[in-house]
Amino acid sequence: MHSVSKSRLLLACILVVGITSVAHAQATRTWVSGVGDDVNPCSRTAPCKTFAGAISKTAAGGEIDVLDPGGFGTLTITKAITIDGNGTMASSLASLTNGFLINVGSNNDVVTIRNISINGATSSSSTGGLNGIRLVSSSGFAPKALHVENCQIFGFNRGISLENTLGLTRVFVDNCIIRNIVNEGVAVVPTGAGSINLQVANSSIKQTTTGISVTNNSTASVSNTVLAGNTTGASVANGTRLNLSDSMVTFSNTAGLTVALGGTMFLSGNQIASNAVGVSNGGTVTGFTNNAIGGNGTDVTGNAITSVLGK
Repeated sequence: MHSVSKSRLLLACILVVGITSVAHAQATRTWVSGVGDDVNPCSRTAPCKTFAGAISKTAAGGEIDVLDPGGFGTLTITKAITIDGNGTMASSLASLTNGFLINVGSNNDVVTIRNISINGATSSSSTGGLNGIRLVSSSGFAPKALHVENCQIFGFNRGISLENTLGLTRVFVDNCIIRNIVNEGVAVVPTGAGSINLQVANSSIKQTTTGISVTNNSTASVSNTVLAGNTTGASVANGTRLNLSDSMVTFSNTAGLTVALGGTMFLSGNQIASNAVGVSNGGTVTGFTNNAIGGNGTDVTGNAITSVLGK
């Protein structure tokens, strides 16, 4: 019996050491390089080749950094993480797939994607990528927040697609360029019990069907942003709200801004010019009288919005 007890104790110690070793195998900061290898530990001196190779070796809440220029592949994100290409030409090429798919395992997870060029590889003869960044909640959780900073997203069906089906996620898009998108530049399309609070600042959204589309009881705030050359600059559906300030909406083929019945827009300090229609208002448009709406094919259709015109 004494021998059996000692054997069990030895086995328990081995298991503890094994579990500790696995836990220690995940670093809070890992690295990728264009000349790396995914069999490496993803350290600064032995970097991995792809984001997908590095994420399994990165602890939840940790960070994957880019050492030098390169294409580092697409990535499914299932935990709190920061992906940062600062100081390099870091890119993700995502033909016929998603650049970054976010489907986390905790309501408290925060995901940051920073300083990355996300290319869907659209050409005149190809359909390109699905979504530059896609947020879902099929794991049963919605992330607490998603930050997209200093990124370029182009060549996709949708630039950023926000599709959570439960919970509230706050999404922050800062200093980004989204262009050459088949449908929406940023699509706020939660379903069921899902909702989104979206903030877009200091960005540019060009050559899309709809620059920003807000649906299903969600709210978006957009500031210091250019919406140019889209079929529709921005649209809000029934039960949704868009706050637009200090921004330019121009060269829209159909309408600069579209407000559906039951939708609301609040405008302050915007220039809305050179669109087929400046504002197509079937809902409610409110705001301050410091907006410049003029020089469009038709400035306003539908419900009058004279209360927000600077004249």
